[in-house]
Amino acid sequence: MATRIKMLLSLAICAVLALVHLPFTTAGGGEVAAPFDYKKALHSSLLYFEAQRSGRLPHNQRVKWRGHSGLADGLQQGVDLVGGYYDAGDNVKFGLPMAFTVTMLSWSAMEFADDITAAGEWRHVLEAIKWGTDYFVKAHTEPYVLWAEVGDGDTDHYCWQRPEDMTTSRQAYNVNRTAGGMLFVRQWNNMQYVTNAAFLLTVYSRYLTSAGQEPPVLQCPDGPAHADELRSLARAQTDYVLGANPAGVSYLVGYGQRLPRRMHHRGASIVSHRGDGRFIGCMQGYDNWFLRRGANPNVVIGAIVGGPDHLDRFRDRRDNYMQTEACTYNTAPMVGIFAHLHGETAIMKKS
Repeated sequence: MATRIKMLLSLAICAVLALVHLPFTTAGGGEVAAPFDYKKALHSSLLYFEAQRSGRLPHNQRVKWRGHSGLADGLQQGVDLVGGYYDAGDNVKFGLPMAFTVTMLSWSAMEFADDITAAGEWRHVLEAIKWGTDYFVKAHTEPYVLWAEVGDGDTDHYCWQRPEDMTTSRQAYNVNRTAGGMLFVRQWNNMQYVTNAAFLLTVYSRYLTSAGQEPPVLQCPDGPAHADELRSLARAQTDYVLGANPAGVSYLVGYGQRLPRRMHHRGASIVSHRGDGRFIGCMQGYDNWFLRRGANPNVVIGAIVGGPDHLDRFRDRRDNYMQTEACTYNTAPMVGIFAHLHGETAIMKKS
């Protein structure tokens, strides 16, 4: 696993260097000077996370212009979701970006512990991490349930308010399994979470198996999870996408017998430019094509649409963009998964 991670990091670094063409030395061949105060920059970066805090602020809060906020988060749902971070300049708490933030802070702490300690910021780094992890512990209210979002991105953008004053919706959304077995996070393009979860589960199960640990298990708060369990869950999510669901619908466009035919996609919903090159104006597209009840004239093979709701219901309508719009990041993680499962199936057939 360590070798693969190093290889991926090497590729990423090479790609960055190729893009920016950074010079490694001065014109005279000497080392580049470091005129900036990096210690101050580190200090400032950690203050930023205190400015982004949600919830009841502690007595040692250093960013004094902030106050308590979001103290009723989760109240409507009967759970305590107070705390965590606002991920950007709005007042919504998005669980996945928050998790990535805490992961990068933790990785920095592990990788550069001595340097952070020498700069006198170790305690502040741990406090920044703990502010996020404490929230995630609270958000994991029961087995297989994680509250993944507090607030609504649409209504939040209607108001320009301080977090301490916000009057917008604090609707909370959780991650759980539907009756048909799909991981469900939110109504809008839920398939992005399904496909990416399938990818992570598959890759991590492979890491566990290749690590040589016996048995290959992941130690979780609710008990160990075997690599086979991760693989089974990943395959179940993949098969759900392909039609093993209560509706019997394949959410991979162009695959299977029952599939979305009115995908929310401008190019697919209008006659091909090769077939009819006449100009179609801005509103003409709505009048002549968007409002049609028939199937799209073009099929975007391989697209994975947003998918069903928490009751496994799906409405194949062009104006139902939350369910019928596809995104590149829905399909991207499945390239590796489909290849992996094809390889597994081929091996099983041979044996």
